[in-house]
Amino acid sequence: MVKIEKRNHHRVDGINLINYFCIDQNNRITSQGMGRTLNLSESGLLVETPRFIDPKHIVFLNIGLKNKLVNINGEVVYSRSGADISFQSGIHFLQAEQAAYTELRTYIDTIKKRPASVPEFIPPQKDRPALPFITGPSVDYLYVLMEETFHNGENIVEEGKYGTWVWVVLEGAVDIVKQTSKGPYKILRLGPGSFIGNITSFLLRNYARTATAKAVGKVQLGLLDTRRLANEYAHMSPVFKRFLISLNKRLKLVTDNFIALRMNDENLPQPLKDRAPIALPKSDPPQTYFIKNGAGILSLPTPVGSWPIAELGKGDFVGKIPFVDLGQEPADAHIVSPAGFSVTSVPTTALQAAHHRLSISFQNIIENVANCTKATTRMIKEQMEATH
Repeated sequence: MVKIEKRNHHRVDGINLINYFCIDQNNRITSQGMGRTLNLSESGLLVETPRFIDPKHIVFLNIGLKNKLVNINGEVVYSRSGADISFQSGIHFLQAEQAAYTELRTYIDTIKKRPASVPEFIPPQKDRPALPFITGPSVDYLYVLMEETFHNGENIVEEGKYGTWVWVVLEGAVDIVKQTSKGPYKILRLGPGSFIGNITSFLLRNYARTATAKAVGKVQLGLLDTRRLANEYAHMSPVFKRFLISLNKRLKLVTDNFIALRMNDENLPQPLKDRAPIALPKSDPPQTYFIKNGAGILSLPTPVGSWPIAELGKGDFVGKIPFVDLGQEPADAHIVSPAGFSVTSVPTTALQAAHHRLSISFQNIIENVANCTKATTRMIKEQMEATH
């Protein structure tokens, strides 16, 4: 008997008949049936069945691979409605006999194909700036439950739909698309090491996706263990949780601002003329500030005045964060505010220490949000410079 490790296994397309039965915590058979695989790897598979498979139960699978029958058990990591009257379930393998595991690996090796390469960016066009290509560091496979493949043009998540799953891009590229008054608009292209889903998505049960993620060519994704991420978040300090929520908010605000600017929206913010930037208190060692009262308007300097890109309120951070680069304040943007604005300080070293204690996966998610924020802020600045 071998335990299936969580490591980098290429998922291949393949329709194979299966039969299965489910066991509850008392080792009783609760359901059984037949179905088919949609794709599979050495660590898991995606199956389509006419009945819902309860994630609380262990699944025993008999998989037909050509003229071989392979027996493996696993756990359901997610389920969703499929085409017509069916369900699709992602199953992570737990263990298998050595002979079965060898057969599975041999089968996959015979049909494995590398995904086609994709361009790293869409170059600038007459009516739009270049599409940034966001990548990340090497993937931490300790948080990857299973791998899944999507094909060119297929929606991985859809704007407005609900879901708490988070993926990391293993191979290929994914376009992030926003619906606008003038139709779909591509904002970013994500490459290997980037994440689909943000810090909020795995914390809220009824989280509505803020953009559509669409596969470019053939894309291989790793499904993250969101329960593990949520547990890690639960043990963070209140201050660091506040920082993460504010960071996530910034990305949404600058994205909405960029779309309004590109679409020449009627609700487009106007330049803040004759508004002097707020000078945050200086300290040694450096400190980070959270807004205590009032609202701070994060703005980019332009020839026509300060251009607002995000309105920050009570609980949001301002100032430099040592472990992320947002392309914003204090070097490239500043804070302006009406009367009544005040802040409270937090030692930067405390945030740095909290960040250092995080898992590699959580650190990578934070970096990904920061990189997307920086790229979108840069596009706002380029658009302003081009039109003024």
